[in-house]
Amino acid sequence: MIVNKGSMIGGIAEIKDEEQPAWLGSLSITNVEKAVGQVMQLGGKVLEPAQQVDGRGVMALVEDNTGAAFVLLDTESRDPVFRPVQFGGWLWTDLFTTDPAAVSSFYKKLAGLQLKTISESNKIPVDELMSNSSGRSGVVKIPWKHITPVWLPYIRVENIKATVERSIQFGGRLFFRFEGGAILLDPTGAAFGVQQVSK
Repeated sequence: MIVNKGSMIGGIAEIKDEEQPAWLGSLSITNVEKAVGQVMQLGGKVLEPAQQVDGRGVMALVEDNTGAAFVLLDTESRDPVFRPVQFGGWLWTDLFTTDPAAVSSFYKKLAGLQLKTISESNKIPVDELMSNSSGRSGVVKIPWKHITPVWLPYIRVENIKATVERSIQFGGRLFFRFEGGAILLDPTGAAFGVQQVSK
């Protein structure tokens, strides 16, 4: 298990050598078995069927209709109360996809998420999946060749320059740098984002 300042924020599991290491995000759902059926009806795939996991709840591993894997999860403890993101905590997630229109229809029918374009002053418009007027994730059309659809989580860091340098020092690689953040690969090749934000 991965703990940040006393709070459990993730886990590490061993996979087969031929599988691509990746971070898997979870979509909170109240009926996992029903959602698994919807995933298949909407053109997605079931990689691991619904199962009870002690201390975690009911889980299933699925892919959306563009091939991005994620976990359907009905937790035993219910969803955590929203709190400000600490340094070292999960800040945001982006869905990198080949077809934003198709994937927006998938998540709308599966979880009621609406795709909207958000424009802030002096910033490039971004697409977000939203519920109850709140952004839940970004949606990005993949800009690079040979990259398959994937959910990419971001970690809040205090100093982006120092974080990138430490990552390289410990065997990671810099994949892409942007203002205030970066996409990194850990030593096994699993991609994740880091971003420096003031609050």
